[in-house]
Amino acid sequence: MEKCGNGLLPHIPRMRRLARIMVSDSEFADDLVAAALAKAVATLRLNPDYQGDVRVLLFGCLHDVSFELNDPAPDRPEPSGAGDPSSLAAHLELLTPLERLSLGLVVTEALSYEAAAGILGIGVDDVRLTVSRARATLLLAQKPATKETYAPPMLVANAAVVGG
Repeated sequence: MEKCGNGLLPHIPRMRRLARIMVSDSEFADDLVAAALAKAVATLRLNPDYQGDVRVLLFGCLHDVSFELNDPAPDRPEPSGAGDPSSLAAHLELLTPLERLSLGLVVTEALSYEAAAGILGIGVDDVRLTVSRARATLLLAQKPATKETYAPPMLVANAAVVGG
């Protein structure tokens, strides 16, 4: 029963960080965290001998709750910094919800691809591909695309030899 109380407390800041990555709105993110904590406590009470990683349980509950809860304020104001195209919030908005969550689990929360796949209910290769796609999107958003950005190395080498 220790996990139902103090065992969950150290993970709340990580849950809030991941929820903010998922929804970009601090109030709604806090609502998600509260609902996820309630779900995790209920799960641990039903299974007091739970031996798994508590982080995986909490992040899984957060993922589940994000689909269960409907945003009560669909016309909520944009998060601060969303108008600034160079802000992190603006860059994260370029990603799909799955890309944001996958990136948050693997990069921000340092979970393994296997643990993230278990939370998301998808294959490990799918998580790797999703994180890679998210990283590429963020990289392209940081620096403007140039002709050289998209040219395969072989084409660049051939152009140099031909003189083009």
